[in-house]
Amino acid sequence: MCGAEIEFNAANSLVVVCESCSSIVGRADGKLETYGKVADLVQTESPLEVGVEGEVKGSRFEITGRTQYRHAAGGIWDEWYIAFDGGERWGWLAESQGRYYLTFRKTLPEGHAVPPLDQLNIEDEILIPSAGRMKVVEVGEAELISAQGEIPTSFTPGERHAYADLQGPRKRFATLDGSDSPPTLFYGGEFPIERLGLQYAEAREDVPTSVESQGVTCPNCGGSLELHAPSDSERIACPYCDSLLDIEDNSALKFLHKLNNQKVTPVIPLGSKGTLREREYTVIGFMQRKVRAGYVEFPWCEYLLYTPRQPFHWLVHSQDHWTLGEPVSAGDVRAFLRTAYYQDKQYRAFERSKPVVTAVYGEFYWKVENGEQVGATDYVRPPLMLSREESINVRKNGPQSHEVNYTLGEYVPVEEIEEAFQLKGLARPASIAPNQPYDHKHTYKHALILFCCVLVAGLLVFAMSPRAKVATVNFSVPINDATTQYSKPFELKGARNVQMTITTGESSRWVYLEGGFYHEKSKKLYPFTAGVKQNQAGKGKKRTKYITSMPAGTYTLQSKFRFQKSVDKTRTINVEIKQGTPVVSNWLAVLILLGLWPAAIGIHHLSFEARRWSQSDMASSS
Repeated sequence: MCGAEIEFNAANSLVVVCESCSSIVGRADGKLETYGKVADLVQTESPLEVGVEGEVKGSRFEITGRTQYRHAAGGIWDEWYIAFDGGERWGWLAESQGRYYLTFRKTLPEGHAVPPLDQLNIEDEILIPSAGRMKVVEVGEAELISAQGEIPTSFTPGERHAYADLQGPRKRFATLDGSDSPPTLFYGGEFPIERLGLQYAEAREDVPTSVESQGVTCPNCGGSLELHAPSDSERIACPYCDSLLDIEDNSALKFLHKLNNQKVTPVIPLGSKGTLREREYTVIGFMQRKVRAGYVEFPWCEYLLYTPRQPFHWLVHSQDHWTLGEPVSAGDVRAFLRTAYYQDKQYRAFERSKPVVTAVYGEFYWKVENGEQVGATDYVRPPLMLSREESINVRKNGPQSHEVNYTLGEYVPVEEIEEAFQLKGLARPASIAPNQPYDHKHTYKHALILFCCVLVAGLLVFAMSPRAKVATVNFSVPINDATTQYSKPFELKGARNVQMTITTGESSRWVYLEGGFYHEKSKKLYPFTAGVKQNQAGKGKKRTKYITSMPAGTYTLQSKFRFQKSVDKTRTINVEIKQGTPVVSNWLAVLILLGLWPAAIGIHHLSFEARRWSQSDMASSS
């Protein structure tokens, strides 16, 4: 050791990393021992630091140390050790790609054991007492590369830790540590940094980093490159010479190999900044993928979007359609062959494929390779798409992992992309995207509202109509008498329709009336005709006829009658006259006409959906 003073502040900490010489110092049997040295920490933009205090659910804690691990895909994450009650109780705060997971060591009840890690498969469900069922989302190894501060566990630099990560509903999170047998369980959840009550984190968030981006030079062609997320990026592809470069811990670039046949140009230039859906992004990476169906290849492009200290997002560009995607917890997803459920909403399986990376430019948070392949399944609920990707990461002489990730994408109109990134003339889509919403779907809601309004108005009119009886006229008509019959005078009010109910006897098959309403003052006749048939049982039948409103005044009903034939020589015809009676058929006609509008939209919608699902390899799920 270098002779600098070493101090253990937490009660149950085991090792401390010397700030002067980076030696690992442990305490055992009352004396100090050294276990080697750690490499320099990889610089990150974390708002956390050793010594920061915070609060979780009323319990105060202090960050005493951290370790850094390298993932099998090349990414680096920090695990911060937080001491409660001076180290009597410890928590682990993992920080990766802008997300924070707080866990505590959990002792399982006697007789309840978790399976060995080598028996776990992706998306297996494990019952955790008092936590419920949790889903295995990753099984792999991590390599310890560095450490800082005071830590409650012993470790050896460069050693590998087997682990399995689990996710449950409502952002529950757990890790199985394979260092022991049986594995040790750490249980907790994903916490937004605001809920950790950190004293200095908010202030550090407001302080801009000294260098928001870092300029570097391509070691192959000498081209000038810019690292927008140097602490989170693992690979960068040079757009000048198509070289794939590895980003070392000190941001130095190492040439790996040439990326051949990259003949695609990003529509959104790398480094572009834009505000989309109320968040500011920087485009730091571009990737082209493709799938093959028979002899036909289907390519699309994906842009990696970076926001400091926030999870990475993706902008997918396929057949001139755009989708903005964000990572979601697999524990909140239930996926099956034909359907998936997220936040109690059902998604339908659209496509199952194995996309391959065919071109890359810019920065990526894992060690991306040309030819890299994953297993993918897309589920749609326009305008949303839920994507599942399963990948196996194998590093030569390094850690390995098998993991599944879910991304929730939302369809973005091309006009929004142009406005967000200050672009002009982007191509408009000619096809239908898997998650493209139907533009006229709001018609159904508007038609339903209008339909209900008309229906309610009709019911109100029907309920409030006076239905006043004006007169009842009984005509006794000889069979062969074609003379006009006259009623007694009666009064009609203006601006009200007239309802005539004509009732015949049983002896004639039909009766035909030809007459009118004679206005006594104006001497004007308002004519009408009506016919009444017997029903099938041979009995008389009623016939109701509506006449539009006439001027108010005194009227006489005039009628001539014709009969088919009758056994009686005299026929009795009853005519009842009412005013203010609603015509139900008129309202039904209006409702039917209103229904034609959404019916036409519905036919077009069915055609739209047929075109959408014609592109699916799981069309039967529609």
